[in-house]
Amino acid sequence: MSRKTLNSSKGTKGKICGRLAVLPSMPLDILLEIFGHLRPIDLLQLSRANKALNKIMMSNSGVSLWKAARRNIPAFPETPGDMSDAEWVHLIFETNCHGPGCKKKGIRKIDWALRIRGCERCWKENVVWSGRFAQQFPELELEVMQLLPYSSTGGWAYRYLSNNQFYWRPAILALSKVLDEYTKNIQLRKPGAEAAVNAFRKVQAARAETAVKYASVCKAWESDAADNRRKTLQILSDDRIHEVSARFMNLGWSSEHVEELKRHNLVRQSKELTERVWVNIRPQLEKELQKRRYNRRRTDICILFEDYLVKNWGDGLRNLFWGIIDMIDIASLKDIVKTDGTHDLSPNELDQCRDLLPAWADEWLEWARKQILAKIPSTVEEPKETPGNSRVELATSTLTCCFGHGPQYWPEIVAHKCFYNLKFPQVVYDPGLSAIIQSVVHAVGLSPDVATPFQLDAHDVRLKCASTESCVTMGGMSWRDAVEHCSTRHDGKASPSWCLDRGVP
Repeated sequence: MSRKTLNSSKGTKGKICGRLAVLPSMPLDILLEIFGHLRPIDLLQLSRANKALNKIMMSNSGVSLWKAARRNIPAFPETPGDMSDAEWVHLIFETNCHGPGCKKKGIRKIDWALRIRGCERCWKENVVWSGRFAQQFPELELEVMQLLPYSSTGGWAYRYLSNNQFYWRPAILALSKVLDEYTKNIQLRKPGAEAAVNAFRKVQAARAETAVKYASVCKAWESDAADNRRKTLQILSDDRIHEVSARFMNLGWSSEHVEELKRHNLVRQSKELTERVWVNIRPQLEKELQKRRYNRRRTDICILFEDYLVKNWGDGLRNLFWGIIDMIDIASLKDIVKTDGTHDLSPNELDQCRDLLPAWADEWLEWARKQILAKIPSTVEEPKETPGNSRVELATSTLTCCFGHGPQYWPEIVAHKCFYNLKFPQVVYDPGLSAIIQSVVHAVGLSPDVATPFQLDAHDVRLKCASTESCVTMGGMSWRDAVEHCSTRHDGKASPSWCLDRGVP
């Protein structure tokens, strides 16, 4: 048989018929065997394929097909007697809002007693609280509420107790029309009209009572089904994580490295890991692994770098900004950080880094000096520097942080994060701050042209501010505290005046 014959066949009037065209002509037992593997929602969608299939599904002979489909879902609730199989399946599987004229989809919550789904707006507009039934439907008797199923969830549920009763307005209006017809027949004195309305009321009350009781069964099934689905999805997710981890470990990555991927959105999915999916996600995951590996290698080098700087320059460089490796163009350093492979820094690489630390530090500090020198205006008079002290190392060349971190002295400034924002400068030269530092240096007894923060720290002189009477009573301050005091207490405007604290030996 040719492929064209399999795909289509000629209809009665020369029309091309699809593959499903032959299904309606099959015996019912064969259809039962075929459809017995489908879910109820599959049957519902199949019934909408064409009129012939719809006729089969909606006929009495189609009841067995729906029963077989329900058996494919564990503990699936039976179809209520006052609903068709298609209506029941539509309620459970399709998320359309049942509010009048509403076309919203994605409504997850089912009210099993009222047997509807409703969006928030429709729920508030169409739910009627029993306490206001008489007010909203004055033409109806209160006994009508006994003929309708009710819910314990209202449109404004937080205002009511859970034991209250809420009714669906469209159902009330529909029942009202039916009762009006019975009332009209009674008024016309039709034979049996009185008995007919009584029988209708009895049947309707029984249905309402059954619907309310059956709601608890459906809620229990819904809860169990949700739990089972969560467990199934969790198993799929765990299997996918395990499979991805195993594949990367076979490529040479350690279990510690792969552990970091477990929360990645491409890994933590409740889907089977096929070969096609693996080919698609592998490049992105490898890129993420290499990025994290690079960060670990960079961190290890920064720890070595920081320890070396602290040992040679003091504790002011203890909290080094580790982003410097990305900003300073030191080729030998970056080559080690970005070495190809799957491993972290090896002992041999760490020894190589230790050997290169002096050269890296010199190159980095030279870069930092150039950055600071570029921030000092050219109008500032060049100081008379002594050999060994570059201009940027002077106390008077101190920069200030625009984000409230205060003066940034050399060499601590090279550990300050804001110093490395080259695109938007956040550490700037402040002439007022420089003038304050000059006054402090003179008070200590050193020359601003040669004094460095190291030298000022070594003198360990205590100063008192003599600018105002209130300041005179304050205790002695270190030179750094004196600069901070004048910058904040006097806002850098008053001409500072200092005296030595003679109480300090």
